[in-house]
Amino acid sequence: MPLELVALNFQTPDTPLLLNDGRFRQGGGCGYLLKPQSTMTDRKFDEGITLKIKILQANCLPKPRGVATGERIDPYVKCEIHDANLQDGKDASVSSSFSTPPVDNNGFCPVWKDCSMKFQVYSPDVAMLLFMIIDEDIGVDDQIASAAIPVSCLRKGYRSIQFIRKVKGWLCRIYIEVMRLPVVINVS
Repeated sequence: MPLELVALNFQTPDTPLLLNDGRFRQGGGCGYLLKPQSTMTDRKFDEGITLKIKILQANCLPKPRGVATGERIDPYVKCEIHDANLQDGKDASVSSSFSTPPVDNNGFCPVWKDCSMKFQVYSPDVAMLLFMIIDEDIGVDDQIASAAIPVSCLRKGYRSIQFIRKVKGWLCRIYIEVMRLPVVINVS
């Protein structure tokens, strides 16, 4: 029985670590998951889905780096899809992203109006959706919180996503609407 191991840097909460955390949320954080069936057979990627995500609002967003005083944050949500696709007979990593406009001076309960995004998902049982809440600043934007969710675990309807915070002990969430639209993907 083959085993696969991945070396991760647990000191830096970067994209690979967040995706790893999200993948193991699927199994309740138990540390063991079966490989999806599509990864063990000859895949054609002829059917996929179009995932439509609407960002609604967030609540109780902390200030970057745990600062208690100072200016109010200007949050925006960046959403990335990480997927696999078959190109020239070989598996290839595919990713795309979308960002909402920032909400000025509102970290308590920011609301985004008409912020929908569509993602083409080639392999729903492998794909991961990464959400990041970021504070827009002059110069470098500060990441506040993040969460990764397997696409196979997303259900249709209104959902609440709990975030992993950069500041320990701070609970923040975003509220989204998920729509899964079946579509046949043309693969050449």
